[in-house]
Parts: sequence; C-alpha cells; structure tokens
Amino acid sequence: MIEIHQVTRRFPQQRRPVLDEVDLKLERGSFAFLTGASGAGKSTLLRLLYGADSPDEGHITIAGHNLKPQDARALAMVRRRVAVIFQDFRLLKTRTALENVRVVLELRGVDRRLAHRRAMEALDDVGIGSLAKRRVPQLSGGEQQRVAIARALVGDPQVLLCDEPTGNLDEALSLQVLGLIDLASSRGATVLVATHDSEILRRFPHPTYHLEAGKLERRSG
Repeated sequence: MIEIHQVTRRFPQQRRPVLDEVDLKLERGSFAFLTGASGAGKSTLLRLLYGADSPDEGHITIAGHNLKPQDARALAMVRRRVAVIFQDFRLLKTRTALENVRVVLELRGVDRRLAHRRAMEALDDVGIGSLAKRRVPQLSGGEQQRVAIARALVGDPQVLLCDEPTGNLDEALSLQVLGLIDLASSRGATVLVATHDSEILRRFPHPTYHLEAGKLERRSG
C-alpha cells in the first residue's frame, strides 16, 4: 500500500513547491499511472516514496511503514519491500545482465541455484535471456532497460515504482513490459508508473493521476 498525506516538497531555486499538499492512497494490488509535463515533479514524488528524498511537510506510509529517511531501520525495511525501475537504470556496469538481476535475490539469502534460475526466468520474461552473460556496456539502451525491469520484478516486490519504464522501448515491447508490470499488480504488488506514453495509457485503463503546478489530481479510472 502507498499512502501520501499532505506532502509538500520545495527546492530553494524554485518559487513554488514542486509538490504542494499532495494526497494519494493506493491499496495493495492496485495499479495507477502518474502523468505530468517534464519537470512537474513525477520523479521527485517517486524519490520520496523510495526514501531517497524527504518531504518538507506531510508524511508517507509505504508497505506498512511510516517512511522517515532519518530512521535507517525503517528505511531498510521499506527498501526490502519496494522495487524501483529508474530512468537511468542504475545497473552494475562491471557485471553481466544475469548478475545484475541475481544479486537482488542473493542479498535476500536465496539459494544460489534458485537465484540463478529465477534470474534467468526474469530475463526470459523481458526477452533477453540470450544476453544473460553480456556485461552492461555491451548492451544497448533498450536492453539495459529490460535488465532493470527484470531486476525490479524478480523479487516479487510489495510496491513497484516505475519512472518511464518504456522510454527506450518500441511499442510492441512496451506493451509486453507493461503486461509484466500489470501481472505484478495482479499478484498483489502496489504499482505506480510515471509515464508520457499515451499508447500505454490507452491500452491499460488504470487510474491516472496528473501532476501540474505542484498539485495532484485524478484524471481517469
């Protein structure tokens, strides 16, 4: 579950808050899109939900925990339950595609053989199982994005945050990837996807929340 109550975030160089008394509640297993122009605050909101930033006012509850970045223990608990697909992928560049996905499971103490099998399945799901042994610099931008998506999905997260997850993918692959993210929601994950992709919004009729001038409003669904 994601619950945001009266969250405000300001930056010194800007006259108005990026986020201004934002409220949002998404129940377990729900799926919502987050839209808005570039610079509207979509990535800022996702950073707050992941604990990479903190609000100036208001509070956030995610996966059952009141998110306070200064509380290291609570933050660690949240990050075990939350997966993020970043715009810049944040892959381990000296590792292979397989190792980037498998490490999520290994850090949780999953048996190495099982972790290997599940990581391969996740790469197969996004269509790059054949590239498992390639290191990150040998992969195209779209291939790296698919590794990042596989990494996010392999751990069956309680909350999945996606920042433009289809930005480097063609239409057919975008729909395939959103189908996998949708499946994560059907299995109980709470999903929030920031996107500009109008075709995805049309094909997947989930609730859409729009950010503009610091305010968040529900547009559809």
